[in-house]
Amino acid sequence: MRMRLLLGAAAVVLVPAAAGMAIAQDIPPCEDCADSMTVISWGGAYQTSQQKAYSEPYAAETGTSFTWDESSNEAVAKLRAMFEAGNVTWDLVDVEGPDSQRLCDEGLAMEVDIDEILALDADRRAKIAAAETAQADQNKASKEVGAAKARGDEAEFDRLRALVAEKKAEIAALQAEAAEEDAALRDMLMRIPNLPLDEVPEGRDEEDNVEVHRWGTPRTFDFAPVEHFDIAGVKPGMDFETAAKLSGSRFVVLKGAVIRVHRALAQFMLDTHVSDHGLTEMWTPVLVKD
Repeated sequence: MRMRLLLGAAAVVLVPAAAGMAIAQDIPPCEDCADSMTVISWGGAYQTSQQKAYSEPYAAETGTSFTWDESSNEAVAKLRAMFEAGNVTWDLVDVEGPDSQRLCDEGLAMEVDIDEILALDADRRAKIAAAETAQADQNKASKEVGAAKARGDEAEFDRLRALVAEKKAEIAALQAEAAEEDAALRDMLMRIPNLPLDEVPEGRDEEDNVEVHRWGTPRTFDFAPVEHFDIAGVKPGMDFETAAKLSGSRFVVLKGAVIRVHRALAQFMLDTHVSDHGLTEMWTPVLVKD
């Protein structure tokens, strides 16, 4: 397993490739949860409180078994050794703030503000629950409106009709707020990178990439080759400045002969697959029903 995420602030938890333990309540059963987890803490009453608050409820919900080790005071050195050996056997590690920063600086962990994530999720859940309660109140009042009208109770009829309108507006506001918080929560979670496979080597940049396969023999030239966008005949047809204004960096506007070549290559690809590989070409409507 490989440590990748760093949760918390003062007392910090490291989460590796095994299933994580981020919150002890409202955990649905999951097929992907780890069968067992090794947790590193400080021992004593502090560790016992963690077991009661986190691992025991989590184990009850998921069936995961826990092994506890009182090695937090030497966690940094042991984690370094595990990474160097390519054999990280710990799943969750509780370390102090300075050590967590050191692990982040060394590329062994990534800082995640778990308190902010959990607070946002709790607020989102509260708004969803409040909207459901308001919906039930609206449904109840809607049913009683007809009965009040039938018995000629105009005062009650007006009160219930106003209540229905009030609940309708309340539901819309709560749902809109919950949707905004859901989008913010998804954005936070999407910023947490996927955990790599155990066989993926450690590396800080492209210089540490490992070549795993090579096909053919790279060509050699008797001149200094240049990037395609630096070729004199290509430069006039590639407008990076306009593309940056339209879409941001790393985009390009193609024009003239360059876009003709670009289009011809796409057509060649389609024709090759249709003629040689049995592809059935289809043209579908651009607009589709919701």
